[in-house]
Amino acid sequence: MTILEKVVNTVQQLPIEQQKQALAFVEFLVFNLNNQDEQDSLTETNALLQVPNLLDQVESARQEYQKGEALTMQQVFG
Repeated sequence: MTILEKVVNTVQQLPIEQQKQALAFVEFLVFNLNNQDEQDSLTETNALLQVPNLLDQVESARQEYQKGEALTMQQVFG
C-alpha cells in the first residue's frame, strides 16, 4: 500500500468534519511547501514556539500594557 493509499484510507475513516479539517491541513501544507515566504514564516514561528514560556511572557506583557505599566521605546532606548 502506498503512502497516498494509507492517507486516503485513514481519512475516509474519519467523520466528515474531521475529513474537512484534514483536507484544509493538506491544502495548507501544499500552499506552504510551494511558497518560500510562507516556509520562512513557518520556520520563524516554529523557532519562536520553542522559546520556553513564550506565550506566558506575551500574556504577561499584554496585561502590563493594559494596566499602563509598559515602557515606551523612548524610555527603553533613550
